[in-house]
Amino acid sequence: MKLNWIGIVSIIIGVKSEMYWTYNLSFGGFFMIGIKVKESNENIIVSWQLSKVEIPKNETIEVISDETYGGEEQTAMRIGYPYATTERVVIKTSKQNYILFTNDTSIKNKIDRMIK
Repeated sequence: MKLNWIGIVSIIIGVKSEMYWTYNLSFGGFFMIGIKVKESNENIIVSWQLSKVEIPKNETIEVISDETYGGEEQTAMRIGYPYATTERVVIKTSKQNYILFTNDTSIKNKIDRMIK
């Protein structure tokens, strides 16, 4: 079994039985990791925590900012931790919409450059 640093920290948390340490380490270490956006040949790759979503560039309709708290699009796939984040970026595609919850103010511009 191959362990990354998150797996090792999880084992340490499991050994430590006090809830205080588990709460502080998981909140500061896992939930606040930011969203990363990368570009491949035909896809935009959005990764957050242990998840990875590939969005085809040719299906992307528009990338907009959403000023609402939870995101206006009800059926959208939500990526990121919605609490304590300032930016909501909506990626509209022909098949699925995505809402990215982030504090990175430049992420919308990065995605715009990738799809053009």
